[in-house]
Amino acid sequence: MRRPLRVLQRTPRVLNAVLALWLLASSVLWPHAPAQRISTIISGALVLLLEWLSRKVEWAHRLSGLVATWVILALFVIWPSPITAWNNLLVGLTIAVLSTLDPHRPLVRRRRV
Repeated sequence: MRRPLRVLQRTPRVLNAVLALWLLASSVLWPHAPAQRISTIISGALVLLLEWLSRKVEWAHRLSGLVATWVILALFVIWPSPITAWNNLLVGLTIAVLSTLDPHRPLVRRRRV
């Protein structure tokens, strides 16, 4: 019997926090325009903070979707390099989708055998 990927057994809240850490790391891993670097760092820090707050306050998890919307819209406001654009687009879309899910339920449940 095949087991689901371990990452899918995590909650959307944890996955959003990991993606926020990736945003923070990506801001120094390759060149960004100065404004795009600041936007990426602030967005990653905000999502990380909101996901930490969502342990106590459920609506904080939903607000990370708004930050993800800014990550995507910033591509049109601040013209980044192509690698930054693709990275922020994919991360922003993933955070936006995960922020619509229940923050405390795993994406895939384990089956008992």
